[in-house]
Amino acid sequence: MLSPQASSHLGGANKKPELLYDGQHFDHWQAILKTDLSLEKRIEAVRAMGAFGANGYGPEAARAVLAVMRGYSIMEIDGSLEGTFKQAAFAAVTKLPRGEAFKPLAKTLENGNANQRVFSASVLASDAVNSKDALPLLAKATNDEDLFVRFVARRGVALLDHDLTTLMPILRASLASHESRDVIAAAHIISGQPIVLPTSARVTGSRRQQVVTVLIPDLVNLLGHADEKVRRSAAEGLHRVGSAAEGSLKEAIASKDAKLADRAQKLLDAIEHSRQLPASAYSECAGCTRIHRNAGHSARPLAARHPLAGRDLAS
Repeated sequence: MLSPQASSHLGGANKKPELLYDGQHFDHWQAILKTDLSLEKRIEAVRAMGAFGANGYGPEAARAVLAVMRGYSIMEIDGSLEGTFKQAAFAAVTKLPRGEAFKPLAKTLENGNANQRVFSASVLASDAVNSKDALPLLAKATNDEDLFVRFVARRGVALLDHDLTTLMPILRASLASHESRDVIAAAHIISGQPIVLPTSARVTGSRRQQVVTVLIPDLVNLLGHADEKVRRSAAEGLHRVGSAAEGSLKEAIASKDAKLADRAQKLLDAIEHSRQLPASAYSECAGCTRIHRNAGHSARPLAARHPLAGRDLAS
């Protein structure tokens, strides 16, 4: 907890108040982040940065946390002590005054190492920041050399670009990428599948309908992709979209590519079958992107229980 010190340094009107966290100055906690490898101490130090940052030390606190995140990737956060530290660091920066944290985040997204760039992009893409000023920075970062930076930046654009003028060309370019994981990530956004780590973002409502209308033909074309994982992601996404994909799938049936035409027909059959099921037959599992029976997460995946089981929709 922050507390004012009994005496303060002499200084002008812009001098920061001399505050304490758990009896210690800002410099003490900053030094822990720089030199002490104990995760327990670092957890408390980033919490201190969050408290100081909300009380006049925003830029300094942001820079201190961003510096230590050089050695940590937040793309994997578990229940370990390190996971707790990563969560505390993320929470500390997202609670800083937006205007004070923005410049350090923008600079780190441009010049930091891969871990720092992922962290900065994640904060800028989070619901806590939700600033349109971050949109051009994140759009640029969708071309980053690091896969995870691109992943988080693309998700951030999906969250912030309300008129879709920035998102649409990014998604189309991603679908044409030579990197299969970029293609799959874009397919998930188009079909409305939730993206969970480290924060959630998906295109919903009327915005999703606009994306679907324009990009579903591109998703259908992925049924002919050379990578089986891409085909499977496209098939699951199109099945999720449902009737909105039927027009493009029917056109694909006439394709000269016999395999693409066959996959399109299987999906049409699967969508028609799903339409005949009662609404209570399926529910979405909050912890993943598959659809399960209401029996729970341990239920068999879609392909195993579908009447076309054995005729893989992506094969």
